[in-house]
Amino acid sequence: MLPNLKSETKLPLISGDRFDALLRQVDPNAVLDEDVRRALMKEADQFIEQVLTKACQLTKHRRGNTLETRDVLTVLDRCYNIHLPGKSGISTVAKSLTEFPIADEFHFKSSNRLKICTRKIHLPGRKKICILYGILYALSCITKHSDDFWILLIGRFLGGIATSLLYSAFESWLVCESFKEGFEEPHLKAVFANVVLGNSIVAIVSGIIAQYAADVVGLVGPFDVSAVVLLIMVILVATTWSENYGNEHWSLRDSVTQAVKIIANNKRVAYLGLVQSLFEGSMYTFVLEWTPVLTAAVLNSPDPKDRFLPHGLVFASFMICIMIGSSVFKLMANIWRPEFFMKYIFLCAAASLTFPVFLCLNSLFVFMGFAIFEICVGVFWPASSFMRSVHVPEKARSTVMNIFRIPLNLVVVIILLFDLPITWIFVGCFFFLMLAGIFQHLLHFSSSAGDEKATAI
Repeated sequence: MLPNLKSETKLPLISGDRFDALLRQVDPNAVLDEDVRRALMKEADQFIEQVLTKACQLTKHRRGNTLETRDVLTVLDRCYNIHLPGKSGISTVAKSLTEFPIADEFHFKSSNRLKICTRKIHLPGRKKICILYGILYALSCITKHSDDFWILLIGRFLGGIATSLLYSAFESWLVCESFKEGFEEPHLKAVFANVVLGNSIVAIVSGIIAQYAADVVGLVGPFDVSAVVLLIMVILVATTWSENYGNEHWSLRDSVTQAVKIIANNKRVAYLGLVQSLFEGSMYTFVLEWTPVLTAAVLNSPDPKDRFLPHGLVFASFMICIMIGSSVFKLMANIWRPEFFMKYIFLCAAASLTFPVFLCLNSLFVFMGFAIFEICVGVFWPASSFMRSVHVPEKARSTVMNIFRIPLNLVVVIILLFDLPITWIFVGCFFFLMLAGIFQHLLHFSSSAGDEKATAI
């Protein structure tokens, strides 16, 4: 966090001539406030090229012709957690990216505030959280060797914590590093699409390895293999990744408080959270229910030879469908923004889950409906990751993403708690997906309105 410039005694580590040369190289017509210029030379000397490059991209995003002070201020605030007292570029530029109101609590006010913060327990960096994920999940796998119920329960508790870290820390680290390196939107879209593609391939290979390990060692064999892979991941992360933070001066309480404020005050973030919760809630319900639905449909076959469900083959088929979906996302993202086309993906997903409602006795049609849904899942994962990178503020990204998972779990519990017939469960998923499409439309409308405001400025 940047102290007050009036009391600053740190000498610049980059010369004024070198700074001017870099600035002219990025934009010969750039106009920067003198205080911001001095701050960049003193506080951002090691990554000044990345700051200026990202600020130039932000200028293009708001359709400006000249790099301005507000662009640099936005990049410093969003990507490096540096705020200049009395300076603000967020109100005009960042609206087109995040549109969240900046409360006083977000700003560094004085040296007294810094002293108070240092007495709190600061949140660990995202690299450390990713390492913690690997350790917790490895411990969860090891508990499978016990026959004691309470040890197994502790293992599931550790696994639950690790799952929350898995779905927040890694993505937050990636997005922050991408901002720091000055990568543009197409880069993030391609990365997220390739992640989904890679996950599907790994899932298929993992299924084969897990089956072999179970045959050789027994039921705990796959968990032992998983623990070894997790420990290898921990070593790789610890030795090859750099550290980054949301806001390293926030305590856990600060982080949660600010995340709640962001969701409450930023309608884009709220819409995105509702979309994610409704779709993923339906997706996890599908994961729990596809086996009994397909089994019932197969057992209804008139030919006794066809009354067998090859679960491994079906799972592999679903993974291939997700891979197809990630490729579809790449094609669509080159033409339209995800905020626009995802509402149609949700409508398609909702329609696909009507197959087990109206055609529950035909195993072929039910399988086709599930395959279409998995293609939609393959589109959703990279699209949602990209939209979070745009709309969820960097400072509280991980915490906001974890809060999103609370209503997600509530959706699954609500659907499963009442022990409804399979047909009614999928009817519920249909309505949840339709609601997701409505909120996605509101997100698109809100984003379009924000872009128009930014263009007018």
